[in-house]
This record gives sequence, structure tokens and C-alpha cells, in this order.
Amino acid sequence: MMRPALLLILPAWLCAPAAAQNLAANPSFEDGADAPNGWNFNHRGSDGEIAWDDTRAASGDRSVRLTNAEGQTGNVLRTVRLDPPLPPGSRVTYGGMSAAEDVAGSAPSIIVYLMSTAGARQTVVAKGLPGTHDFAEVRATSVCERETSSIVIYLCHYGTGTAWWDDAVVQVERAEPTVIRPRPAASRDLAALATDDGLSLTLNDAGGVSRVLVGDADITATDLPSGLWVQPWGGDVIPVAGTLEQAAGDIAQTWEDAEAGLRVSTEWAVEGGVITCRGALEDLTGEDRAVDVIASLPVGGDDELWLWGADINHAVPLRSPDDGSPSPQALDDLTFSSLARSGD
Repeated sequence: MMRPALLLILPAWLCAPAAAQNLAANPSFEDGADAPNGWNFNHRGSDGEIAWDDTRAASGDRSVRLTNAEGQTGNVLRTVRLDPPLPPGSRVTYGGMSAAEDVAGSAPSIIVYLMSTAGARQTVVAKGLPGTHDFAEVRATSVCERETSSIVIYLCHYGTGTAWWDDAVVQVERAEPTVIRPRPAASRDLAALATDDGLSLTLNDAGGVSRVLVGDADITATDLPSGLWVQPWGGDVIPVAGTLEQAAGDIAQTWEDAEAGLRVSTEWAVEGGVITCRGALEDLTGEDRAVDVIASLPVGGDDELWLWGADINHAVPLRSPDDGSPSPQALDDLTFSSLARSGD
């Protein structure tokens, strides 16, 4: 019913339908002199043949042909630059027409790299058919996990035999931001939840996080959303407020929204060096539906540069170095997340 996520800034995106154009220039390999314009032949260290073929095509007069008796022929690739980048949640459709003759082992396939603005790579694949057959469509659609600045499409043949590719396509449906409803105004803070190693969170009676301390350092960014939120699929991002009651150091939070048809019950607690939030989300409509649960911390509030770790290899600035505004590159709802001052 729901997918938990840990966010620093709320990246709620809803894909807007639009007529999508093919961003892969020269998709049918018709233009060029000695090779099709805009496409590169990548042998991957093999002795296989990659050729521009004017004897067989799905449309027009030409295609590309890949042949190797030993396998690992290689691929034909091009890069599509995106300006402005695609927001997270955007859809990318990729495909082409593939024919085969005596193909065995690995079937012809399309591999696509969705490259983020931070340099992280999301890999997606569409598989064709082996054997011997005329041109058949190979197509798939994937959703961008991060802000995406370029798309690399590889038309591959890593098996034995001969494969042809024609009529490549790269289409995008750009996501649009959905509505983030404001959290009700708070009237008071509750007692802080503090770990034994110096982390402290202060919740207010509206369900927001008023203060974040690490030791004596106040790292609160008051201009960022905070606390718990829910987002029904395709709907607004709704703040979880309700009633917060503190007893024996723990905080019990209950919230219900009749319009959204949702009820949330959670308990905030300290367990040694960890602050936990455990609870349940209940549907009140009686319908099967997807709901995201979002926990947002307002961290990165001092004058130093903070870095958001999108994964274990890539980190991006939390804020723009120019004006201090939240960076769209740091919007992420994947399972890995970290935050640190630059240089720490």
C-alpha cells in the first residue's frame, strides 16, 4: 500500500501527458557520408563487424548491421543532451526496430543510461528476440529516479550471428511539480528527542521539526519542509499534523484526513544512538491505492556548504552556492541518503 522514503526536500512529481517527439536525431541512419551522422560504432574490443547497411532496412534505405561469430560484437550509440534536465519522475521511452539472422546466446538489446546532473547513472534495458526474424519493435519505458541531464542509448548485439537495428527512438514525458500543501502553524515546541551521542530533534505541535542539533551545533534550515507527509498516487503532498502527545520522553502522533481518506499513527522515540519514527498508515476509503510516506528533515541551515549523498559514489550540493536556494539536484527519494558538511 505504501512505499516509505526518506527525503531532505520533498520531490513530489506528477508526469504530465504530452505529445513526445523523437530526440534521437538521424534515427533511421539515413544521413551521413562514411557513417551515420551522430552515431558511434563501439566494438568493445571485439573483432566483430559493425557496418552501415544499405541492403536491408525497416524504413528508408539504411540500417546498421552487427555480426560476430564469437559474440560480443559491440553496439551503436548516441547521446541525447537535455537542457533543461528532466525532473525526477519524468518518463523516458526508448526503442528501435531489430532484425536477426542465426542469433544465439544473448539476444539483441537496447541499453540506456539515464545520466543525472550529479553524474550518477541509472541503467535500463529493453530486450529483443534471438533466432532469425524480420524487423520487430523493441521498446520500453522507464521513470527517471534523479534529475537527468543526458540519455545515452546503445543498440547492442552481444550474441553470435547477425543483428540489424533501425528506427531508433528516444522520447520523454517531462514531469511537472505537484502541490505541496502548507503545514498548519505551530503554537509550541515539544521537549527535544536526544540521543546519547548528541543528535537532538525538536518537534512542534503541528508535526514539524523546529530544531536539529548535532552536539552544540544548530544545523536547522527553517525554510525547508519538515516532519511527516503523505502523498496518494497522483495527488497532493499532505502534511501529517494531528495531535502530538509526549509521555516518558516518547511522542505519540495521530492524524486523520477525511478528504484524503487516510489515518496515520506513529511514535517518535529515542533508542540509544538513533531517533526512530514507527507507525502505521491506514486507508479509510476501502480502495486499493498507492501512498508515499515521506519523512523530511530541515537540515543544512548554517553558512557552510552541505552535500547530499545521492548514493555511495556521488554527492551534490544541498543548496546553490550562488543564492543559497535548495538545489533540485538534491531531490531524491531513493533508499540511500546522507548529509555532511563539505570537508567533513
